[in-house]
Amino acid sequence: MRPRKPLIAAAVAAALTMFWLVGLGTSKASAAQPDHLVVLAGSPHFVAYADFPVPHAGKPDYAHGELHVFSDKGRDRDLGPGFGNVDPATPAPYRFSLVDTSLTGYSSADPTHVKWWDLASNTKGVATLPSGASWQGSAPGGWVIVAADHETVAVETSDGTTTSYGTPIPAEAAALGSIATHSGPSGFVAFGATTGSAMYERWDSIGQTTSLDLGSSAGSSTLSCNNVTGALVGCVDVPAAGGRAVHLAVPLDGSAPRSYPGCSVPSVAVQSKLAWVCPAPHATPRFAAGSHVRKSSVLTTDATGVSGLGGFVTLGPRQRALIAVRNSHSVVDVLVAIPSLIIKLDDGDLRAAANDLAALAVSSGALETAPSDKFPAQVIQTSTVALLRAALARDPSRQPRRTTSIMGRVPHNLRHHVRHRPGHRHITRTRALRPFRHAVPDPGSPGIGVHAVHGGSTAAPFRAPDGVYVQPKLAAISEPTIGMVALRTALGRIGQPYVWAGGGPITFDCSGLTQWAYAHAGIHLVHYTGSQWNQGRLIKPRQILPGDLILFSSWSGGRQLIHHVGMYLGAGWMVNAPYTGQYVNVVKVPSGIAGVVRP
Repeated sequence: MRPRKPLIAAAVAAALTMFWLVGLGTSKASAAQPDHLVVLAGSPHFVAYADFPVPHAGKPDYAHGELHVFSDKGRDRDLGPGFGNVDPATPAPYRFSLVDTSLTGYSSADPTHVKWWDLASNTKGVATLPSGASWQGSAPGGWVIVAADHETVAVETSDGTTTSYGTPIPAEAAALGSIATHSGPSGFVAFGATTGSAMYERWDSIGQTTSLDLGSSAGSSTLSCNNVTGALVGCVDVPAAGGRAVHLAVPLDGSAPRSYPGCSVPSVAVQSKLAWVCPAPHATPRFAAGSHVRKSSVLTTDATGVSGLGGFVTLGPRQRALIAVRNSHSVVDVLVAIPSLIIKLDDGDLRAAANDLAALAVSSGALETAPSDKFPAQVIQTSTVALLRAALARDPSRQPRRTTSIMGRVPHNLRHHVRHRPGHRHITRTRALRPFRHAVPDPGSPGIGVHAVHGGSTAAPFRAPDGVYVQPKLAAISEPTIGMVALRTALGRIGQPYVWAGGGPITFDCSGLTQWAYAHAGIHLVHYTGSQWNQGRLIKPRQILPGDLILFSSWSGGRQLIHHVGMYLGAGWMVNAPYTGQYVNVVKVPSGIAGVVRP
């Protein structure tokens, strides 16, 4: 691989004291011509970008580019060449989409094929689309297509499996139009090109659609939408005849959208917020949430010619806002990460998990209606307790049984186990589903470096205006099981800081959180992931229930070691203490799973 070059031109160097520049590799002398970086797609954990050399003539060499993925762990992975022409000046450049660990690309110049990369297994390939079908974006483990009838949506995977999601907007067929879809982490949004309507359908709820409220832009032919998060889709409506553009944050639950006056550039949704950058000599990001629009106090760049927001994702241990800004006067996509633009503990994932788990509890019959509590941690507790009670009512033996009738189809991210997982003791006894009796002693531990990192053993300084606090106050559970108490204890520590070797009550590392939670439930776990791997029964993903421990492994020194643990909630979510700089939070289950253990 050739040496990396600086990411921004000298005109932006004066602004480096105001924002943090993302470094993608090494660099040469500042006089060298920068590479041409094109941001292709982003997700909460990855940014895919193309890197092209720029000869002395000044025009990027699009024939010799490399595809890269930059992760939230700071790793820059080179996926090699052969990803297709992304030159925006060509008639049909490749478009890319990234959902979970699935990256796909498509060009109308080659309408019968889709290129795919699986970031979890580090594999790639080219697939042939069904006759007349069109690629619409990525999906967990594959990609979304609209069939030749212009109304049927399906998901294809690299192994040839096809899952049909029916006709979200069947009126399109009668109108001889077509639909377009946008993929998100938990589902997709289908837009009717001729009816001006939109529907949301979850990956795990085939045939169950939610009609989206587009407000006054319903039926508008000038409405365009960009991306989908777990909570909303970001859109912009640019009226004809010089009318003022309106940015829309459209919730996926069908509630009324929020509209904000702006400019005719794409809106980008990030978790539960909307963001955009209007062209100006000093372009500045705007962030919209609720009824407020906040202008960043940090200039994106002092260079002129900013043409809008190229992409927006949330990355890194400090949850910085990573922005790709297109500058029409430079060959460089300026990658800027601005700290503190998002609240210290962004509750977007927490709310998305609450919505997913409430929907799962209702669809499985564990709850008649979704919980009405406004606090997401309480919604998660209510939903997980209901799922556990439903599983026990169906099979009171408390032995591992197939639970998909209650927990739904096994999420895609739980199917990717490491190839050679560490040895596990043959343990058959489990206690997590037994009635709770009493806690066991657990003195906790402040962790290593707590005073240097956090200035003392104090609670995380997070307060959100919507009432989601550090240590959420959760309702008591009547006649709980051990697993229910462990879940309630772990959820009650959301927002507390991660510190290595922390075992509560203020700071935690991953195994310290699970030890603390199960100690309050009456089970003593050793404060070490390698030991917790052997302190329960190894069960299959189709037997998983809330409260089970998910453990992860990696290779080190020629051995495969257990290195992380989280507590499963359901619908592909877990609560965990992730890493230094982060807080106890709720996240999607990542790849690298060694196995699932029930204490």
